[in-house]
Amino acid sequence: MRISKYVETRFIALIDFSEYSPDLLRYAYDWSRKAGGNLIMVHNTTVVAPAMADPGTRTALAQVANEEALARMRKLAEEYLPDHSDIRYIASEQPVASIIAGLRNEPSESIVFMGVKGTGRLKQIFMGSFVIEVIDQADTIVVAMPRKVTSFVSDKIYVAVSDTSQLNTSALDTLLACVGDRIRELSFFSLTDSKFDLHAMEVYLSGLVRDYSDHVTANYQIFYEENVFDSLRSIINDKTNELLVVQRGSRSLTNQPLRKFIINELVYEGVTPLIVLP
Repeated sequence: MRISKYVETRFIALIDFSEYSPDLLRYAYDWSRKAGGNLIMVHNTTVVAPAMADPGTRTALAQVANEEALARMRKLAEEYLPDHSDIRYIASEQPVASIIAGLRNEPSESIVFMGVKGTGRLKQIFMGSFVIEVIDQADTIVVAMPRKVTSFVSDKIYVAVSDTSQLNTSALDTLLACVGDRIRELSFFSLTDSKFDLHAMEVYLSGLVRDYSDHVTANYQIFYEENVFDSLRSIINDKTNELLVVQRGSRSLTNQPLRKFIINELVYEGVTPLIVLP
């Protein structure tokens, strides 16, 4: 049995007050309520100060900006959530990774929710954008959300497994502990080429299936033919009841064709949330 016992979880919604924020907030809220976790709304404040401003002035301006952001987050929660009585709000001019790191000192797990917006940003999402900056620095599970997905109804997870590094099963266990018995199927898959050891990958994937099959229906597939992405597209059906899981820094995430496939077809044009494990 690989699944961790229940741990208290913080669902951290990064709010930028764009048109994407309400959907992101509602999705994080819905998942947090179904998992029995705590929702935290976080805004990274931009402080506009004169170039020659002294530290005291900058601090005062930051305080004003943070108070305004807190008021806007409370208003957003009141407008879009059915119950906002126990939501926590954080507004800070500190880098997002620092805010999340501070929360990680508290005795619970964290899942960070970020909105994915616009084709321009998507072209660079895994090449130095704000999203990947948080993924690289926060060292926690990050959910990149497409537009117009407002409720957590997932019952199937696809997990990309690299042929060059082992899967972070501890993080996957944490994720599964946060979804409880709602997930009915766990499908591991690997995208490979002729240069790798097919037998070794089959042994590794079958071991993952064996470890998790007493909790959910588990299976695996290996894609290594020329039309690998067509084959992958045929099994990932682009539905809101699916989650796609990749691992930070793995070949499965950095591979350029897969990156384009994930971002353009699944996350932006589709409705499949993308989860990145640390």
